[in-house]
Parts: sequence; C-alpha cells; structure tokens
Amino acid sequence: MEPWKTAISNSNATHIWIRGHDITSLMRTGTFVDTVFLLHAGRIPSANERRLLDAILTAVADHGAGAPSCATARLAASGNRQSPSAAIAAGAAVASKLTPLAHAADAKHAFAFEFVDYAGA
Repeated sequence: MEPWKTAISNSNATHIWIRGHDITSLMRTGTFVDTVFLLHAGRIPSANERRLLDAILTAVADHGAGAPSCATARLAASGNRQSPSAAIAAGAAVASKLTPLAHAADAKHAFAFEFVDYAGA
C-alpha cells in the first residue's frame, strides 16, 4: 500500500516535521499557539498574531455554561444554524478583548478580528 502524502507533516524513522519544521525544535522553542498556527497557516505566527491567538485560547477556556461568551454564542447559533462561524465569532468577541471588524469589505472577512488593548488605552 502506498503511504499517504501530505503537505502538513512528514516523518522518517527518527524525525517528524510539521510544515518543514522539526517537531523537536518546536517542542523546545515554540509554543502551542505557534504549532496550531503553523498547522493552519503554514508559517510561524508573528508576535502580534501569537498574542491574539493566545488571548482567544484563554478566553475560550471552559468557564461554565452561564458565562456571557457561552450565552452570546448560543444566541448567535440559534438565530443562524447555517453559520457556526457566526456563533464562534460572537463568543470570542464577548469573551475577550476582541472587536469584530465592522468595516469588513465583504462577507469573507466579516468575522475578522482586531485586537483592542483596552488596558493600555
């Protein structure tokens, strides 16, 4: 049987690479956010991208079903069951210091976020 081929990972008897990056090196010097971003975007995130994703992961940590982010996500999902991304975006926006970009030019970018540093303002 022919082995599966993927652009995401590669391995041999002694090494594993994720998108060309040695996994041992990622374990030593990278973060979980670096690895998740690398898997999805094909590159290591910038410092600002890392900070944003870290904020999102912290915000979506399990904090109970009664949290505002959960209620907002459930409300958005119940209003539009065809768009789970709307519920995710709503929950992320409420749970963290993320602000949906209201000036998105098209629907493709409607759920892009910008990091708003309220503490530093």
